Amino acid sequence: MLTLVPDIRDIPPSRWDALSAQAGLYLSHRWLAAQQRDPTARVHYALVQDDGHLVAAAPLYVVDTEPNDLYRVHELLPGRGPARTLLAGARRGYVNAPCSTRASPLPDAARHSAGS
Repeated sequence: MLTLVPDIRDIPPSRWDALSAQAGLYLSHRWLAAQQRDPTARVHYALVQDDGHLVAAAPLYVVDTEPNDLYRVHELLPGRGPARTLLAGARRGYVNAPCSTRASPLPDAARHSAGS
């Protein structure tokens, strides 16, 4: 089941960090909690649970104004003007990777949605 949570403090740190440990600091609960009040974006956290177990998670940012040149999609893609952008994953940091359990397969609904 996929759910969106507006505040990472509503997710127990131990559950989030069990998934993000492989990804490092920039996707840790503590880092994301410190970054979520950034006034240039709105964040929600996507959680995928299978049989009550958290199997995947990602921060999702809706960005209206990006102060970081490296994240300005309209400057990276030719012919695109400034626009609201959706970024998935760490927004402030140097490493970005999905947070998921390697041992747990995707739930049946997610596999079906993905077309596999």
